[in-house]
Amino acid sequence: MKSVWQQVCREKEIRMNSVIRIVLAFMFCFAIESTTELADAKKGYKRPRDRNTQSTTVSKPRGPVGPRKSVAVWPVPGPKYTFPGVEELVVHELVNSNDYIVVERLNIPALNAEAELADKVKHVGAQLIFEVAVTDIDQRSSRGISIGFGEQNIGNGFDVVLGATRTSAHADIVLRVIETQTGKILSSQTARGTSVGLGLDLGFAYNNIKAGGVDGIGINTSKWQSTSVGKAVSRAVDIAVAKTTGKLRSVKWEARVAEVDDQFVYINAGSKEGMKQGMVLTISRPGKTITDPVNGAVLDVVFIPLAKVQIMSVKDRIAITQVIEYMTENEGIQRGDLVHLTKE
Repeated sequence: MKSVWQQVCREKEIRMNSVIRIVLAFMFCFAIESTTELADAKKGYKRPRDRNTQSTTVSKPRGPVGPRKSVAVWPVPGPKYTFPGVEELVVHELVNSNDYIVVERLNIPALNAEAELADKVKHVGAQLIFEVAVTDIDQRSSRGISIGFGEQNIGNGFDVVLGATRTSAHADIVLRVIETQTGKILSSQTARGTSVGLGLDLGFAYNNIKAGGVDGIGINTSKWQSTSVGKAVSRAVDIAVAKTTGKLRSVKWEARVAEVDDQFVYINAGSKEGMKQGMVLTISRPGKTITDPVNGAVLDVVFIPLAKVQIMSVKDRIAITQVIEYMTENEGIQRGDLVHLTKE
């Protein structure tokens, strides 16, 4: 009887010791993290940096200049990486910059013909294409502490592994902007995002072997926060969009004639794009296209001015205008003609 009682007490002692070790291990890991944060907060302390990593700070424009440009986002495979969801990060930054209207995300394979891309963009009504590719990703991890222990007794198994991992990552992206009307590359920006973090990994397993079966509990919580690579890509996109927006300030806003009747000319831009009652717009039509004799690239497009119109009323997606001046004889306004702001 005494032997059985000693055995039961021994089992309880083993389990209690194991739980105490888990708690102590957690406290030790969190103490390491807190010590690191306190060290960072000390005056004059600087975290060591990778010699090849450069910190780039880009000031974001405070607000849109003129109407918002309509854009489409096109993810293309990089030379070595295809990062799922990078176009969603670009869309998020574009929308929150308040400078653009994102009309569609293009899902066209990179090997498709340029003519197909042009037709797609013309259909969705985008003025600009934002083409994004992840060109390089690197992640390095160093395990600061790893604790493993276990107990075996009378068919019971109890194993715990606890670790704290320090992870640093960087990501490089290229963000190009293509003008759909001419095919020109208006901007090409490279950006690098970096991320450094401290995470905890916990592995826990307990099996109780009984006659006729095995009871088991399994827990694995290795992701307590977003990955370092994901944060690095997000920061690279943030930097690239801010740099690109500054470059595109000089690009003229553009819209299209959606419909024409005897009284009004309807424009495919409304209050969401920043259209306001009383604005004066110029309607024109592409004329001569000047191309490079060597490679056939479009150098410029000559536009024929047709008329000036004034906005009479504005809805969410359209502006209703009336002609106030015809600028070219014998040339009526047609669906699809280009619309720009009139220079004062």
